[in-house]
Amino acid sequence: MDTGLQQFAEKYNISMQDPHLQLRYTQFHLAEMDYNTDVFDAREGGRRDKAIIIAKNLLKTNLSIEAIASATDLSPEEVTALREPKS
Repeated sequence: MDTGLQQFAEKYNISMQDPHLQLRYTQFHLAEMDYNTDVFDAREGGRRDKAIIIAKNLLKTNLSIEAIASATDLSPEEVTALREPKS
């Protein structure tokens, strides 16, 4: 094993024996996972918002509900709910 890598492994193993460092390490990784989840959720929300905008525009062209649902990954029920009520 590379001596630098071996030194790192030894220091890591020693530091992980300290309960306070273990806790901080765990808290850091939990915070990182929370952040990544928030970013993922925001992206998915943005994709859904864009799909709704596209579906509304396609509804104006009288494209079938099924075709719009297929094109936007929305359910046919979701697309139907987006139709503006006719007065």
